[in-house]
Amino acid sequence: MRADIDKKVACRALAFWGANGVMHKFFDIGAAWRKRCTNLATATLPGGHFFIDQFPAETAQVLATFLKG
Repeated sequence: MRADIDKKVACRALAFWGANGVMHKFFDIGAAWRKRCTNLATATLPGGHFFIDQFPAETAQVLATFLKG
C-alpha cells in the first residue's frame, strides 16, 4: 500500500543470492534491501540464479544458521 511505502520491515530478514549472477554484477543487493529492512542479514553463494540447485547443502546451512539466530 502507498501508505506503507516509507515504512521498513522490522523483523529479521535474509537477502540471499548467487554471487556470480547478473543481479550481483549490476546491483548492490544488500544496499537495496537495507532501504526496506531494519534488521537485514545477507549471504551469497557461488553461482547464478540457480545457486540453490547447485549448492543445496550450503544453501540449507545458510538458512539454518539464519533461522537459529
